[in-house]
Amino acid sequence: MKLFLSHSSIDKPVVTQVWERLGPFCSWIDQAEIDVGDIILEKITEGIEQATHFILFWSKSSAQSNWVKLELHMAFIRYVEDSGCKLKVVCLDDTELPLYLPLKPRNWI
Repeated sequence: MKLFLSHSSIDKPVVTQVWERLGPFCSWIDQAEIDVGDIILEKITEGIEQATHFILFWSKSSAQSNWVKLELHMAFIRYVEDSGCKLKVVCLDDTELPLYLPLKPRNWI
């Protein structure tokens, strides 16, 4: 199992704690996977392609993040193409989820 941890940079302290508990071999987080000089979009794409689970840390800041939106769209594409990536949403605050992100997505968890 490989988890892709999608989050806003504002939520990074919380997500980093989760990543540290999970361990680097079973989870993907930008700060550990992207080095200076890397092409960010390529590294994110590679991380999502290799992930078995896409974990979205949802908050007001992630709802406004263009990077989070891009990552989520990539995960949806992967799901539609081959059902190879499951989605889990972790709500960090009371920010309302968009209609396409129900708390218990059918066949996604």
